[in-house]
Amino acid sequence: MKAVLLEGPNKVRVGEIAVPKCPSDGFLLKVSACGLCGSDIRTIRNGSGKIKQYPVIMGHEITGVVAEVGSTLHADYKVGDKVAVGSTASCGECYFCKKGQENLCSDIKCLGNGPVDFPGGFAEYVAVPHMFIEKGPVKKLTNNVDIDVAALAEPLTTVMNSHDNITFDSNDTAVIIGAGPIGALHIANLKLNGIGTTIIADVFEERLALVAAAASPDIVVNVKKENLVDVIKKVTHGRGADIVIVACSVKAVQEQAFSYVRKGGHVIFFGGLPDQNRMIQLDSNVLHYSQLTLHGTYISRPHHFFKAIELITQNKIDLSKLVTKMKMDDFDQAMALAESGKVLKVVINP
Repeated sequence: MKAVLLEGPNKVRVGEIAVPKCPSDGFLLKVSACGLCGSDIRTIRNGSGKIKQYPVIMGHEITGVVAEVGSTLHADYKVGDKVAVGSTASCGECYFCKKGQENLCSDIKCLGNGPVDFPGGFAEYVAVPHMFIEKGPVKKLTNNVDIDVAALAEPLTTVMNSHDNITFDSNDTAVIIGAGPIGALHIANLKLNGIGTTIIADVFEERLALVAAAASPDIVVNVKKENLVDVIKKVTHGRGADIVIVACSVKAVQEQAFSYVRKGGHVIFFGGLPDQNRMIQLDSNVLHYSQLTLHGTYISRPHHFFKAIELITQNKIDLSKLVTKMKMDDFDQAMALAESGKVLKVVINP
């Protein structure tokens, strides 16, 4: 089969390898689509200390059709089923799993991302192990679901997880900094759940236009042309935003976020910084005296995945305008297109 082989930092090629064996207690998936995530691009370009041995197959936003079912799999899957597969499976036994924080599992396993415990979806076939079926995010798709769009369920789950610890209503304002696919997903989920006003901010006009067309934020701000603090204060009558989401991996933006939020408000850091430049400066008195809450966020839990598929299936959230489809044979061009900012979400089709 064809697969995208990551052989080291910035060493990637499309090659031929053997089709993986179907796990006896899992199933073999013929991949239909796999989203290209920003974390994939960072790992491909820069490598990752989490990966112990190359080559690996990345790709963790996967949809496909069941091609073979293992002989000992006792679950309701059959050949021909359309399925979405998420990126991680937790052990179910550790302290964090028992606390309902499966995304922080001490023995979490990753399919196509992180340490790449199992090969991912930038391939014609993926072997889906039993633990993902039993404890991880695997969900059948109905025939009406666009299988390319359903690949965005996984990134949507990470956005949903980041919103779990904040409350908001129709009087509240959220600022999202970073006009990429994740920024668009934040807007979509906030609007779905009743936020009052959404503001998207970035330095790239083209990306702002893409997010505006795909997600319909209330206010679009090019920070090269407008002062974001002034815009926020005008909208919020001088208070500051209730929620500020940093949806980009930029150190300076994380530091600036605290100047945009109101007293008692919430700041979410969505996305890590490069290992070699991950320390930021923070005025702890602002955090303390303004009673701010700073949230980290990491991947998602299985129930988020099931909810994301439900929202997509019921057309309660429209992600179709985010998708640009590319062929696996053109993976280098797909990477370049994703990095160019000329599209929002590249989805790879075998």
